[in-house]
Amino acid sequence: AHVADISRSAGADFIFQADITIPTSGGVGSLIFRASAAGTTGYLVDFDPNLHRVALRNAVTGIIATGAIGGVQGATSRVKVAAVGSSIKVWVDGYAAPAIDVMDTSASTGYFGLAVQRHGYIPRRYPDSSTRLLLRTAPASVPLHRTDWYCRR
Repeated sequence: AHVADISRSAGADFIFQADITIPTSGGVGSLIFRASAAGTTGYLVDFDPNLHRVALRNAVTGIIATGAIGGVQGATSRVKVAAVGSSIKVWVDGYAAPAIDVMDTSASTGYFGLAVQRHGYIPRRYPDSSTRLLLRTAPASVPLHRTDWYCRR
């Protein structure tokens, strides 16, 4: 199953950060950014500890780049995306070097959101489970302390 939730917040240059826990039963958690209001265009960062991989994907044309990660199912990992102009960088678990560092001009502004596949996360209307995703978004110039979403499965 694939579930997506697009916010009303949009941005061009930003830092987008989330703490992601993928259940031991599996799944992929995705951060959506620079997307259309429907989420049909833009970028996704797919976090997949089962494949030990993080991938930057264009919603229309597919995978742009991948990076290796050490995350495991059932553990929480911090995923951070910085997009400034055509530069897109993705870090996992605070490593100094980004797992992904590319230049891409497919989308320059758009909405933020979340997507999940298989046994991932379902938006907050299902508050009775222990699986959670804390998602924070802010312009690159603003400290990450404003919580926009709190999603649970």
